[in-house]
Amino acid sequence: MAQAGSKYHYVYRSYEPLGRSYIGKRTCFCLPEEDTNYFGSYSDPDFYPTQKEILAICETSGDALEVEIFFHWFYDVACNKSFANKAKQTSKYFNVEGVPKTEEHRKKISESNKGVPFTEEHCLAISEAKKGRPVSEACRLAQISAVSGRPKSKEHRRKITEANTGKKMTEEARKKMSAKRRNNNMGRGWWVNFKGETMFQHECPGPEWQKGRKWKG
Repeated sequence: MAQAGSKYHYVYRSYEPLGRSYIGKRTCFCLPEEDTNYFGSYSDPDFYPTQKEILAICETSGDALEVEIFFHWFYDVACNKSFANKAKQTSKYFNVEGVPKTEEHRKKISESNKGVPFTEEHCLAISEAKKGRPVSEACRLAQISAVSGRPKSKEHRRKITEANTGKKMTEEARKKMSAKRRNNNMGRGWWVNFKGETMFQHECPGPEWQKGRKWKG
């Protein structure tokens, strides 16, 4: 049982069965799994969520905001039609959660965030600001969860190869990678489709996939 006055900070995804989703963060005085009546601060009148899943439980509101930012940018929720979010959370230092907004205010926020491209200077500034800043454990786990099981494109694999070219791996790191691969790869194999896309898993992904790394036709 939660102690009286205890705060819990979590990131959630509320969703319609076979419909759209909404990602947000929440601070409550009960356990996150008991907070069943809250589905988000969305403003879309056509969004009717009936289900909710907890994406991350964090120690502080700041950590939860960091995780929310990651998921908003990873799924591009402002432009992705699968989400009811009108805008992406963009700053750890800007949080208007709980502040009532007029309909006109909401429209202005939505319009100001639609399709706004980042300049190269802006991207460099964001990159420099993040250098050396430790990532919270909750955000690290969220990043792993978001990309887990996703097949990598040829371009993605090429970038990984280029980024690791010339880097020397310690003997201890080699042993850890070897042990992890042995444990994770038991019974798994490569699958390929006619597009040349590959996937590494236990079972066949579908009828358009066949065993191996090269399409045999």
